[in-house]
Amino acid sequence: MWYGTDLESIIYDKLQATDFSVIMENEDQVEVSFSKRWSTSMDAVPLNVDKDDPPVGFWMITPSNEFRVGGPTKQDLTSHVGPTVLNSIETESHGKSSCPAYVYLNSISPSEDPEALWEDAKEQMSTEVRSWPYNFPQSEDFPSSHQRGNVLGQLIVRDRYINERLMHASFAYVGLAAPGDVGSWQMEAKGYQFWTQADRKGIFSINNVRAGNYSLYAWVPGIIGDYKYNVNIIIEPRSKIKLGVLVYDPPRNGPTLWEIGIPDRTASEFYVPDTYPTLMNKLYTNHPTDKFRQYGLWERYADIEMGNKTYEATTWQIIFELESVSQSGNYTIQVALASAHMSELQGNRRQDVKIKVLYCGICHSDLHGIKNDWGISIYPLLPGHEIVGIATEVGSNVEKFKVGDKVGVGCMVGSCGSCNDCTNNLENYCPKIIATYNGIDDDGAITYGGYSDFIIVDQHFVIRYPESLPLDAGAPLLCAGITVYSPLKYYGLDKPGMKLGVVGLGGLGHMAVKFAKAMGLKVTVISTSPNKKRLLNILAAMGTLDGVIDTVSVFHAVLPIIGLLKSHGKLVLLGLPDKPLELPVFPLLLGRKTVAGSVIGGIKETQEMIDLAAKHNITADVEVISIDYVNKAMERLARADVKYRFVIDIANTLAAGV
Repeated sequence: MWYGTDLESIIYDKLQATDFSVIMENEDQVEVSFSKRWSTSMDAVPLNVDKDDPPVGFWMITPSNEFRVGGPTKQDLTSHVGPTVLNSIETESHGKSSCPAYVYLNSISPSEDPEALWEDAKEQMSTEVRSWPYNFPQSEDFPSSHQRGNVLGQLIVRDRYINERLMHASFAYVGLAAPGDVGSWQMEAKGYQFWTQADRKGIFSINNVRAGNYSLYAWVPGIIGDYKYNVNIIIEPRSKIKLGVLVYDPPRNGPTLWEIGIPDRTASEFYVPDTYPTLMNKLYTNHPTDKFRQYGLWERYADIEMGNKTYEATTWQIIFELESVSQSGNYTIQVALASAHMSELQGNRRQDVKIKVLYCGICHSDLHGIKNDWGISIYPLLPGHEIVGIATEVGSNVEKFKVGDKVGVGCMVGSCGSCNDCTNNLENYCPKIIATYNGIDDDGAITYGGYSDFIIVDQHFVIRYPESLPLDAGAPLLCAGITVYSPLKYYGLDKPGMKLGVVGLGGLGHMAVKFAKAMGLKVTVISTSPNKKRLLNILAAMGTLDGVIDTVSVFHAVLPIIGLLKSHGKLVLLGLPDKPLELPVFPLLLGRKTVAGSVIGGIKETQEMIDLAAKHNITADVEVISIDYVNKAMERLARADVKYRFVIDIANTLAAGV
């Protein structure tokens, strides 16, 4: 079609059609109707197009959400770029079928507001919802109403910190989903879910539920936490289950001292930007509450343009301070997230340092922990306690560090701070020590280690890392280094000229040799399977050593090692064998010899150790690996196939390995 007599300024529109007819013709206009035939071989269904016809709405109405996952507030993408409608209809391999889709077309006169199409479509949707389940589907995948059941009840809330009396769970969301733990409905995807919203008094009715075995879940807008009924519910055809009054006790450890926001699982308080004009669906432009439906918003929510058309995600922070705090009391922070997809939740205290992990050494104890050789592993387990990185955030009370400092973290991240060991800078022997990984933090959470991109640690347990030490080769000092340094100092085996034996030339052993040499000691390396030259050295050392550092972590005989000690000599065990060692008493008595143990060191001593290492350029002999080589490294470590320590290049390989 074209208009005008000037061929250079023709205005045209092209429609491919099989036939057309003239609807109306006068001196002002010609109205033509075009048609295009459709066959099953075509990819799309054509629509007849009549120029100048009244506005038409095309809507996909889903009368039930029982096949959807994620609960009643989960949003599904039903529109795309511009006025494009999306709908998915499929039967999944595990037998769950999506509901029939109702295609609804409506029209108005050209003089009416196009918004009327939207309002009419919503009214039709309400009609279809009331008509569900349909009676026309013949497939057994769609049971009719007489093949379904109902569940009724009332939910009330008991929270004496809000109200001494029981409260109605006003407008609570109550649903049936596959049996599971509290809140499991949020991740469950294979089964059907049936949700309803209670009235102001918490009274609910879940209707038209498919026959099956379910758990009943609920949550209340304005109340943190999830409710689960403690008995599974079996739905049978035509069943009507009356549960009566259900009482929900929200998770709480005391009165609320400070809060922000409303835990209603919506993002209504959050800023929602305008979408790109070229991608905009004009239906939602005048409805602020529906702006989230626009396509492409995720690129504009919170990213900062860094130049060269690149963007960097920002961090949302909630910063608060309590005016009066009991230093000996326990406080609980509860957070309700409207959406946690692809996000990380961190709770930082005023004394905390957030560290971007650059390198992390692999300790032999990591292998024991992974295999649960000591019977204390808590899974999931994330190892790593030889951590070196950069401080990226510091709390308001942090005085020892600033952003950008090189720092390290060793084997512990917490202790009681008040016992005799803690007050004497021996936090490593505190009965309430919190291990860097596989430990239980003050809030009951499991601690996770340095095989990760960041870690948050109390400043007291952060080590200032010397500028002169290489980051990769220095990481093992935070475990292996302090483990051998501490007993040398404590047992007086650090005097120049002393004779020291080192059993095992592995990750710990080679560090013991280096520190002993720096202290001016004469060192003999002792192996459980020595070669001829080393055997001669050992025989020459019989009865001459002031001390022996035993680093072996497997079962081995200690009698020959005790024989190397002179009178009053000291054997210090550092390894953690998976089987008990046999300790002969007679040779200990004759020479008044000592067998002792030691484990890492306190924070003050660790800082002293790493400063000495920087002064004498003491580093570990390492093999730097990528994060995706860790499993192979563990296999090699079990065979002692490393000289002498694996160190993971976290910063350069973690993102690529995930």
